[in-house]
Amino acid sequence: MRTERILHPELAKALAQLGHGDIVLVTDAGFPIPADANRVDLGIYPALSTF
Repeated sequence: MRTERILHPELAKALAQLGHGDIVLVTDAGFPIPADANRVDLGIYPALSTF
């Protein structure tokens, strides 16, 4: 894993645009997301993440 930068351009852009009081939510595909929310779809392999 590379720790010096975020490789996913859409995720890097979304994080760079965060402001005070904004929320980042990491969830699976079944979570209801409001239509006006900024959503970044990530393909994650099984057992890749520990959260």
